[in-house]
Amino acid sequence: MSARVTPTTSRSTVTAAEEILRARLDQFIKRLQKAARRKQADAPEVIHQLRVATRRARAALDLFADYLTPKQRSWFSKVLRKARKAADRVRNLDVYRLRLEASQDAVPPAVLRLIRRHRRAALPQVAAV
Repeated sequence: MSARVTPTTSRSTVTAAEEILRARLDQFIKRLQKAARRKQADAPEVIHQLRVATRRARAALDLFADYLTPKQRSWFSKVLRKARKAADRVRNLDVYRLRLEASQDAVPPAVLRLIRRHRRAALPQVAAV
């Protein structure tokens, strides 16, 4: 990824933009790889951290959009959007299950099993990104 230098930007600005973008995207990739491993993806925190990394990468992408080509912006946006949507589904099921387990009302075990089954079914979409 090579940022574009224009007459109004200094080399240090471009270098800083590259470093920040690279750091955010590297963090996103590491979190995505971790979430793609079936054993680690069973932990709700792994999916939560993937969503956080996705939001941070997206913010960096928006902030430094001028330093990327339209093709680069489009590709990164597409990947981040797909990862976020896949992780959102899994995370929502995690939160729903945790809230039900913590509630004072008696929750039928079949409901919790159903939520876990839907979560397992949604995980391959995260790995597919």
